[in-house]
Amino acid sequence: MQNGRKIIIGLIARRDAAFFRDLLPQLRQELPHLDLTFLTFHAGCETMLQHCGFSVYNFHRWKRTFSPQLSAPQIETRYGMPVENIIVHEALTHHHHDHTKLVRKTALYLQALEALFEKIQPDLFITELGGFIAHLTVFLVCRRRGVTHYTIEPAFFPKRCFWVKDSLYARLPADIGPQLEETEQAYIRSHVAEIVDKKLINIPDKDQNHFKDMNLRKLFTLRNGNRLISKLTDKYIRGCEEEFDAVFQVVRYNFWKLKNRKINAKYYSQLADLPGKFVYYPLHVPLDVQLTVRSKSYLNQHELIRRVIANLPDELVLATKEHPASIGAYDFRPLDDLIKNRRLMLLHPTVSSHDLVDRALYVLTVNSKVGIEALFRHRKTVTLGDSIYRGEGITTDLESVEDLKQLHQRGLRKEFSDEALDTFLRRSYNWSLPGELYEHSPENLHRFSSSLSQVISGAAR
Repeated sequence: MQNGRKIIIGLIARRDAAFFRDLLPQLRQELPHLDLTFLTFHAGCETMLQHCGFSVYNFHRWKRTFSPQLSAPQIETRYGMPVENIIVHEALTHHHHDHTKLVRKTALYLQALEALFEKIQPDLFITELGGFIAHLTVFLVCRRRGVTHYTIEPAFFPKRCFWVKDSLYARLPADIGPQLEETEQAYIRSHVAEIVDKKLINIPDKDQNHFKDMNLRKLFTLRNGNRLISKLTDKYIRGCEEEFDAVFQVVRYNFWKLKNRKINAKYYSQLADLPGKFVYYPLHVPLDVQLTVRSKSYLNQHELIRRVIANLPDELVLATKEHPASIGAYDFRPLDDLIKNRRLMLLHPTVSSHDLVDRALYVLTVNSKVGIEALFRHRKTVTLGDSIYRGEGITTDLESVEDLKQLHQRGLRKEFSDEALDTFLRRSYNWSLPGELYEHSPENLHRFSSSLSQVISGAAR
């Protein structure tokens, strides 16, 4: 047993099981006495890991002996989170509109997880960041029982991840200092310079397929065809229960995005069309966890754009652009009046976000990684939501959209020094760990396993 600690790794999809299965040989070398349990929310993962040498719990089989007992008010009282916040991501993402059913699912998951944790008595739970009921109920049970909880999410440094401890928010821990080896500092300087000079976007390997324009070539690929067949086989032939089972809703949503992309074409502008002064607001991926969990008050992006424009000086235009991973995901017809009146300009997907950042009066963001790109380029950045860079002395942080009026009345100024930005980047690098999820190269498996070992042994912060 490693330091007497019992570890659970949570798995949501088949790719999770495939990745950790390939990781285990390296992990066993580093932690030969590891006490590890896999908790899978996809029944198919159980078969994939049946010969791994560790305990595997199929949550969907486990939960069958339980029935939901808690009401929505009882859930909030016991776990300190409104049930609406627990179910919103799943309700909107999967188009599940039966509120009672989602509340009952939440209550069932909480009860079943409490019983499972009572049986296993874990010290540590590790999973990927997510906003579905499975993710959030695990987090709440861990918090209630004092179990250390880590969520893994991509860092803004390539091939590295943030391991967020006991929180749903990625905030730099106070005890993370800026001290780095000279080689690491040189790497950060080189990385930032490359991003700025080449106008690059840091895309994790697992998300590469998403960062393409929405067209038939994106939809009709061998990879997507195989995934669809696998999903349908799991659901209707094998009877595998899983969290991501809204197969036809997802297919329908992607064709809706394709139609939307064509409709939105009439609204697109080019960089040369922009006026001399504008504010740049980058759109989020709709229903991304950054909004549904971390900044729920800004979930309605149409409403947010209207509020922003209402609080900007009349001579300023708001420029916006779809997230490159979700082109076609917004219908801009409800904003037609703002576009026709030239208060809002929607930039074509091929326009570089870096060019917009360079030309904008400032970048306004909820918690987008475009904020990081703006800071890399030493551009003024105004934040609305909870982000890793908010409160670090390098951004102008607003409590509400309505504060924009006062911001323009008192005038804009550079809010940070080069030293403050350098400190933030070095602290962020220090907090991140090497390796990225679902990339199966031997080099990445080695890096990720070493990072996982640090977390398990308690060496990571």
